[in-house]
Amino acid sequence: MHSVLDQAVSFSDIEVVDELLRHGAKLKNTNALKSAAYSGRADMIEHLLGKGIDVNEIPDYPEMLNQERELGLGTALHEAARNGQVEAVQLLLDHEANPQLKNTLGRTALDLAREKDHVEVVDVLSKTKTTS
Repeated sequence: MHSVLDQAVSFSDIEVVDELLRHGAKLKNTNALKSAAYSGRADMIEHLLGKGIDVNEIPDYPEMLNQERELGLGTALHEAARNGQVEAVQLLLDHEANPQLKNTLGRTALDLAREKDHVEVVDVLSKTKTTS
């Protein structure tokens, strides 16, 4: 299930996200960073990271959609790689996203980029020091 916050980080501006946070929206264990990464919202990724969201968090909560579980629950880096968002991938790596983390199906962000044939993302992830 995508929350209002998840939708806002993909389709709205930072002021709307901040307003939601002021009114009780939570960042921990949500898809907010993953949604921003999937959408390639570098501005929003930077903003959320500045708010203290964990770049390597793998959100999992009861309302998670079955489709999300079937695709494998992962990090924001997984989502950016899956959708071919080169700038978002690089930004997350610059903020210490761990490219070795595996999603719940045992795939790394590099695996997902390769599966989707996102050549530029594969190139970026292949050059990271910690990628095996």
